[in-house]
Amino acid sequence: MIIKLTLNDNDFGELLKGFCRSLGNGYPLPCPECETELEPIGQTAPVSTPHYKNADLVIQYFHASRRWNELYHADTLPPEEKAWFCGQITQAWAHLVQLHESKDYLTKNFECSFVDSVTGEWENGEVFYFFPGGYGNKVINL
Repeated sequence: MIIKLTLNDNDFGELLKGFCRSLGNGYPLPCPECETELEPIGQTAPVSTPHYKNADLVIQYFHASRRWNELYHADTLPPEEKAWFCGQITQAWAHLVQLHESKDYLTKNFECSFVDSVTGEWENGEVFYFFPGGYGNKVINL
């Protein structure tokens, strides 16, 4: 599998390169923090038990992480899995640049797609090709 990441601006090449390299480190989105609140056990009990308000989000995160790892190492993917994988990459990019001064530009101009081959054409440093499941963490910038 080959994933093509395009930013349409070579001024942010180092940022995109670092992002590409981070994709090989596991699921790219951060785990939500467990938010707890104490609930009383009973009317007269002085002890409280923790209740996790966002436990469903944490469970969804772990399912997504497991799915990411399975797809990351697959040889081929059906179209719906490719769309999910690219969607996760796009969300991770948006999360990465959320505090950047050019975040609107960076999120609007980011593109992710699966391709069958690397064209070899120079694309002004705006395109990175990422090879999931390969040995090492390899990217090509054209």
